[in-house]
Amino acid sequence: PGPDGTPAQLENDLGDYRETGGIAIPHFIRSRVRGGTDVIEIAVSEVELDPPLDPAEFKPPQND
Repeated sequence: PGPDGTPAQLENDLGDYRETGGIAIPHFIRSRVRGGTDVIEIAVSEVELDPPLDPAEFKPPQND
């Protein structure tokens, strides 16, 4: 939602594309609510495609 609590549209600017595994991936993202002044900037330092994952990470927590 926007600053007044109503639905808002976001504007996202993507940049600093770098190739990883043959895919161009943005390493910089700037987001703002359309018409707003507040900005969020995200800088990506590393991208890993298809990393090995432990299946145990996807098990639901145990109720004790």
